[in-house]
Amino acid sequence: MIEPAAVALNAVQHARVAPGDTVLVVGAGAIGMLCMLAAKALGAAAVHVFEPNPSRAALIERLGGIAVPAAAAGDIPGYLADLTDGLGVDVAIDAAGKPASNEAAIASVRAGGTVGVPSVHPGPITVDVRRLTRFDLTMVGTVGYTRKAWDETVELTRAGQLPLENIVTAKIGLDDIAAQGFDVLSTPSDQLKILIQVNE
Repeated sequence: MIEPAAVALNAVQHARVAPGDTVLVVGAGAIGMLCMLAAKALGAAAVHVFEPNPSRAALIERLGGIAVPAAAAGDIPGYLADLTDGLGVDVAIDAAGKPASNEAAIASVRAGGTVGVPSVHPGPITVDVRRLTRFDLTMVGTVGYTRKAWDETVELTRAGQLPLENIVTAKIGLDDIAAQGFDVLSTPSDQLKILIQVNE
């Protein structure tokens, strides 16, 4: 679990999440959920997460995040503007890797804020460059992690500030890796992070 958590910590650090910030994470797969936990560990005051899967949305709330209501799916920026006196969030993380998630992240950030993109987009997408320039936004992409991010992830986990075990939704045996692992995660599912027992 340290490896994906280090990816998430590296992403939120590059996106300059700071104590007291209001953060949006779009998408609560494993990396998105870990970005939420990492932002909280760095002192974010509120982490809003948009996730259409009801089971994952419930987990967001149990782990201290704030699930964006399904009713706000059509206007996430408007919903967040109402909560922030019209300003928007300080940082938005696109953890879904879709054109709509990137668009929502860019449109939800306040002037001078940052958009982080750790997600893997399958191809080029259109970006609202006018908003980037007019609102003086920073957009930063990340891949993987640094040794520093790895070490800090280990430290935060040992200190109990990154409860990584809480996003593990199943543990399976090595013989079940295809049917109960890859097959399950390749389709919409309530599963989030599946760990494989490779030996006894």
